[in-house]
Amino acid sequence: MAKTKNILFKLLVIISIISIWVWYSHPIFELTFKDDDAHIMRVALTYPWYAFLTEPFAYQELSTAHYTPWVLWSYQFDLFIAKGVNPQVFFIHQWIAITLLIGLLSILAWRVSGQVTAAVIAILLLIVNPSLFNLLTENYTRHYVEGAISISLSILAALAWVDTQKWRWWIVSVVCYAVSLLCKEIYLILPILYLWLPQLQFRQSYSLFIAWAVVGMAYLWLRSLMLSTVGGGMHGTDLFLLLSIVQSGVPHVLEWLMQNHLPLIIAATVVVTAQRLKILIFLVFSLFFLMIPAVFAPHVWRETVYHADRIFIVLYLFVALFVAIRLSWRPVFSRLGKYVGLISLLVWGYRTGLDNQTSVKMQQKSSNNLIVNELLKNPPTYDAVVAAPGFQLGELHWVIRHFQAHSIDLLLTEEDILNQYHAGQKIGRFDTTCGCIKLITEAPKRCQRSLPDEQFKTAFAYRQDASIYWSLTYSKITGEAGIIFLDRHLVIAVPSLSVRLARPRQGETYRFYFIGSQGECWFGPINSIDLEDI
Repeated sequence: MAKTKNILFKLLVIISIISIWVWYSHPIFELTFKDDDAHIMRVALTYPWYAFLTEPFAYQELSTAHYTPWVLWSYQFDLFIAKGVNPQVFFIHQWIAITLLIGLLSILAWRVSGQVTAAVIAILLLIVNPSLFNLLTENYTRHYVEGAISISLSILAALAWVDTQKWRWWIVSVVCYAVSLLCKEIYLILPILYLWLPQLQFRQSYSLFIAWAVVGMAYLWLRSLMLSTVGGGMHGTDLFLLLSIVQSGVPHVLEWLMQNHLPLIIAATVVVTAQRLKILIFLVFSLFFLMIPAVFAPHVWRETVYHADRIFIVLYLFVALFVAIRLSWRPVFSRLGKYVGLISLLVWGYRTGLDNQTSVKMQQKSSNNLIVNELLKNPPTYDAVVAAPGFQLGELHWVIRHFQAHSIDLLLTEEDILNQYHAGQKIGRFDTTCGCIKLITEAPKRCQRSLPDEQFKTAFAYRQDASIYWSLTYSKITGEAGIIFLDRHLVIAVPSLSVRLARPRQGETYRFYFIGSQGECWFGPINSIDLEDI
């Protein structure tokens, strides 16, 4: 009888976990591309896979600060499978990757602790983690996820090698560690924390640690080679400035932790208060150690909500693993966890699942989502659609034409809209009142009068450190001013700025613009970026 009850309980746990995960994650399949997706696709489609290992200028079109070629290969794979631009293929890939990551971390917790309970606790802590759901909605964070998968496989293979002394596991561990570095630099420092695993003592497994160190140095050499033309990715870094940014951003990071990882924090607190002081010291050291890479990502301290889910992925995954292992070693927690943990999963998972659905519905009504859907629609509803302010996926227009040889036009300026309108084209524009795309039925009111070139002074430069500087000055008029990168279909409504961006292509075009508050307009000449002038 007791055996039957135990089997039924295990089935209940498995069914509950699967049901909650499906309930929790299924809303992502109603979303589409956003943020960096289009730019990654464009770079991935332009060059063969090996160019990102051998040609610095090709890779630098993705980033001049970090060396992460894996995300480009991942996008190349999805585009090959989809035979076009299909967001569902990308989201299926992302869903499989995060599901696999949760599964591997639970196996790792069981493997280290020797307790199945540790695997269950790890799943309970991760399966309804808000940060992992946010990563589910962001395909361009996949290299963080697949880097974590590679690290998990590396540790599991290392443990298998220690047990069996079969060299194939040694090779798998080293190769997986190398893959994780090609995914993201944050995994470079992780082997130091492997020493806390009782099975991985340096004396018995020193050859692995030496191999990991050699792989790490090889990666740093390759990274320096691929980013050498822009100062190795760290040109102009001011450590004191970075520390000051970190200091000002700490309250935002703490707030994010409390909002997104409260169950983890509570569980970690229980572990620390129930165990010896050295556990607290180890946990504090580990968290501090894992936050070191984030010091060199100032954007996470400035805009925590937008970047923390991926930048701190190792941090919260490590805490979940640590808590699961430690709790499973305490019989009282093991017994309580069977019931309290399962009930908590059902309640928390249902509540956060509702939150996820609300979040997805809001994103579906966003200008980004609606404009992207219009670009992807076949047959199209409109001949052209207007890019809303702040629209960052202009390069999707290029990607669609790469596969279909034609797509509807993406209009960037009032001048473009006016020309298309007078040509009799059907033009769709995002309407904030209804949260939908509406047909433009009357000519735009702006750009009724052109201003002379003499009223404007412009300057533009691309610098050696991969920063772009531009300036548009004028006087005695008010309105919106900025720059348009025509090949990227990107409008930046800032008249003067110096910012570090991905490397532009030779001959990439841009022009300045001004739209006045009294209906006047000015558009500068179309210029090309000449990288040979650097």
